[in-house]
Amino acid sequence: MISLVDLERIAARGWRGTSSGTLGDWLLRAGGGFTGRANSALVLGTPGVELAAAMERVEAFYADHDLPTMFQIPYAVDAPDDV
Repeated sequence: MISLVDLERIAARGWRGTSSGTLGDWLLRAGGGFTGRANSALVLGTPGVELAAAMERVEAFYADHDLPTMFQIPYAVDAPDDV
């Protein structure tokens, strides 16, 4: 069975923003402000740095693209409500 993380990675390759970058396992996407999906950080695993440093880098990426900082955080449908 394919994992949720793998499915999100496949979907992200099929519908990209016009600009992108990576931060560890995170995918930073910018697409001119048209959709939230194309203009958000896809959080899949670890950013490879401390969370505070990751937040600064993500905020800088979106500031460079004149976009608000947004995150897409996938979770399983059967996840507990308090996730």
